[in-house]
Amino acid sequence: MDDWALVAELCYMFDLDSAGLVKEAHIRAVSPRDIIAGFTRTFAYMRIHGIEGSANAPLTELDALPPGTLDKRIVFNDAIWIDTFRTSHTISTMPGEYVSAVIAFLQARAPDWYDLGPEGGDIQAWLETTPLMLALRHRLEALDEAD
Repeated sequence: MDDWALVAELCYMFDLDSAGLVKEAHIRAVSPRDIIAGFTRTFAYMRIHGIEGSANAPLTELDALPPGTLDKRIVFNDAIWIDTFRTSHTISTMPGEYVSAVIAFLQARAPDWYDLGPEGGDIQAWLETTPLMLALRHRLEALDEAD
């Protein structure tokens, strides 16, 4: 089995979108070995803390969830963004292009956040009020002012 096939199998085990993860890996030049290493760290975390411990881990426990996982709790923080490869990025140092890409990603995924937002409310409007989105917007403003 080659490395990309193993990545696909690991995604299948966690019910993740392997095609999306592989596509993003190619765009960002992330090797299959790096992705496999991320899954390996998640297995080790689960072995130590159990599946429940992994699911309830603090947001900053990057190894608690496998690559390709988006922890929806991310919207309730204003300091970091955790990408699809479970890498933490400090919002206050993120480049503008990346901030804009994260905002676009969050807006496109807004329907996925229905369980976090107000019942029957406008999920896009709610998303704009979250600590994460406010921090990302503030970062863009700061970068615009610096130019």
